[in-house]
Amino acid sequence: MSAYVKRSIDPDMSVESAARHEAGHAVMAIALGYKVSGAFVCADGTGGVSAGPGRGRRRDPLAEAMICWAGGIADGTAGTQISEGDALLMRAMRYRWSSIVALRELALRRYEECGMGPAVGAVAALLVANVGRRVAGAVIHEAALGAVPALADAAEDAR
Repeated sequence: MSAYVKRSIDPDMSVESAARHEAGHAVMAIALGYKVSGAFVCADGTGGVSAGPGRGRRRDPLAEAMICWAGGIADGTAGTQISEGDALLMRAMRYRWSSIVALRELALRRYEECGMGPAVGAVAALLVANVGRRVAGAVIHEAALGAVPALADAAEDAR
């Protein structure tokens, strides 16, 4: 998850839905103790998030799979599907399809336990206000933690 992932989405999906999707990835990354360095959405419905475990930490494939699922959880599509780009990321991490589906429940439980909805809304609003431009990770962290201060505790617990 160390590089931006640009993905195509349903052409009927609004910029707001795309922003919620990318915000979901970013907020889950924060809740799992990952460092978000930036995110963006474009008017054509593409977008991406740059996140990684941070200096001195190892990548965690389980955390990264949960981060992949968080986009669909946030935009409301995770009950039926995972985006093609997110599925490809998990397959690249060598997860089998049955494991990918099982990881959805783990990601959903974490999303609900941490009360991520308000943080996703705050980050999505930032992305919509900056369509076509990259939003810095520090600004994303500030917005997410401002909306749900308990995410800082969740991130600390995840480390």
